[in-house]
Order: sequence, then structure tokens, then C-alpha cells
Amino acid sequence: MSDTDKEVVRAMLQQFDPARELRIDSTRVSPQSLMTGTEPRRRYGKFVLVAAAALVVLVGTAVAVRVGADQAGDRRGDQQQQQTAGFPFGPIVAPMAFQQGSQITLPLKAAAYESQQGQYSHIGVISWNQVFDEEPGGNSTIIRPQERDTWFDAEWVRRIVTKQLPPVFPNEQSRQYYQKHPQAHPTATGAPDANDFGPGELPASRPLLTTDADIDERLAKERDPKDPRGICSLLVDLSSIYLLPIEMRTLLINRLTKTAGAEWIGMTTDRAGRVGIGVKVPTKEMTEILVFEPETGVLLAWDEVDQAGVVQGAMLFLKAERTDHLE
Repeated sequence: MSDTDKEVVRAMLQQFDPARELRIDSTRVSPQSLMTGTEPRRRYGKFVLVAAAALVVLVGTAVAVRVGADQAGDRRGDQQQQQTAGFPFGPIVAPMAFQQGSQITLPLKAAAYESQQGQYSHIGVISWNQVFDEEPGGNSTIIRPQERDTWFDAEWVRRIVTKQLPPVFPNEQSRQYYQKHPQAHPTATGAPDANDFGPGELPASRPLLTTDADIDERLAKERDPKDPRGICSLLVDLSSIYLLPIEMRTLLINRLTKTAGAEWIGMTTDRAGRVGIGVKVPTKEMTEILVFEPETGVLLAWDEVDQAGVVQGAMLFLKAERTDHLE
């Protein structure tokens, strides 16, 4: 790993999100048009640089994404069939569905990892944060999910393993497009990329937040401390590199529910098949959706949904454990 790559990982571990302040055009393709690929879309010449939103893109990768807008009909059956083909964590660009009427109640219960023993904390996520649209019309769309596992001890990151998962094509036209134009965007997955670190290379520990004042201090470092997206990003970032203790989860959820516009939106089954309770927080360009384990408040999933109803970023928190083994 180059020195530049290590600097990017250090930034990642300091809860820095380089894409957090980017202004992204709010008129996006709808899930329906992406799934059917049958109706024309207006093409926008704007390119958006997307990098590491909530730790989605790692060790120096950044991509230029062409984004567009839409007007299309609803073809839900085809949408579900195409999204889940070859990828078990769909739907990809459609938000999760919720049943109204539930919210987390305090006090929280202990998470499973809080009773486990082991030298290392292990956190595993699957994430995606862009929709590639090679040409107008919705028939050249590709989404590239990524898997990441991180092991760290009390002071240092020890191993990060990233794996590019098979691409997801929201419709058959897009699948055929990339079969005919493989040079447009690589579809090969390759072997997992494992990076080991020695003591002193990548610090893993920072002072945990214990009071509202600590949260205020952390959010004050944001470009816009009053932006409700800040507390959402903080929750996602911290959950990506810490096995959060119950006191910290309680503090963060309390703060989230007091955020302007925050609303409990009920029960859901997330993309990994787990039951959770959701909170949505509208921001200037996006709606942040966070899904928590009902009894423990452990973060299960995150969606960032634009004004057209398209998921522009998502993360599933699939592994959170104490272990003595590096895999």
C-alpha cells in the first residue's frame, strides 16, 4: 500500500467523509426508469466526484459519475427480479419499505459483541454509493457493491480486506450493454485485497463520545455544523470502525431523535433479512435513512436517498464481533 493510500485510510478512520459536502444534483433517475430502461431520460453533462461516502470507497479510489434525471412509469415486478439477480442484498436503487408505528425505546439492551471476548474487533460491511450511467436512456447502468472487513485491536488497525463484488445491472438492457462494451467499466471482481498494518501505522482508537458536548465538538468541525446530515454521517462512520458500547449508542440515538426533521418511520426488513426500526432525516439534497436493531440500537443499515427516490449510497453492517482470529 502506498503512502498516499495510507493517508486516505487514516482519513477514513478519523470519520472524514470527502463526499459529505459535495452538492449533488437532486434530479436523478427514478428506480422505475432504471429498472425498465424503456423511456428516454434527459441527459445532464455534470460529473460528480464521489469518494468514500461513509467509508464506501476505500484506499484512494474515487470515481467520476455521470448522473441524470427521469420521467418514467412503475414496473415493480421487473425491478425486483433484475435487482436481485446475482446479488442477494437488493433492491439496490429502491429504498427499503417500512411499516409505520414503531420506534426504539430506552433503555437499550447490550449488543451480542459486548459479552464476547477476543483480541480484535471485527466489523464487516457491504456498501455501494454510485449508479454509473454510461449513456442516456437508462440502458447502460451498473452498480458496483464492495465488501470490506476491518480488524483492529485497542490501539491499531491490523488488517483491512476489501473485495469488489459482482456488478449489479438494474435491467437486462444494461447487462447486455456491458457484455458488448466491457471496456466501458470493468466487471471483473478479482481476488480480495488484503492489507496488514503494524503497530503505529494506522491508529484505531480515538476518544469515544460520552456527552452531548462531545458530539457538539465533533459536529462543529463540519463545514455546516447545523446540517442534520452531520449526526447521520457521524453515526455511520463511528459504527464502521467501532464496536460501540451501549452508552455511546444511547447517546447517539438520543441526539439523532432530537435532530430537526428526524422521524421514526417504523419497522422494516433490511436487505440482509434482519428486522429493524428506521429513522429518516431530510437534508438539503438527500434523505438519510438509518435502520437500527430494535432492542440494542446497533446500526444495521444506512440509505442515502435523493429527491427522485433513488438510493445514491447504502451500507449494510453485517459483522460486528470480538475475535482472536484475523481472516
